[in-house]
Amino acid sequence: MEDLTVKTLKKAVEWIVNCAEDVCQVCAYYDEKAQASELDKDDSIEPCVHCRANGQKACINGVIEHFQTEV
Repeated sequence: MEDLTVKTLKKAVEWIVNCAEDVCQVCAYYDEKAQASELDKDDSIEPCVHCRANGQKACINGVIEHFQTEV
């Protein structure tokens, strides 16, 4: 069972993911070269392979991991 701190952190990051214009810049999974190559193939698909595979859960986990590495 998750403690209150973890639940709060996930809710905060979920809000960031839903409201930020370019949340990819604070995502540990972000790879500019990979994103660009995906967009070159087809601009109608989600460029992030992690987001395509796991949806917003990947964004949330990537943002949390980004900030955890800075702590």
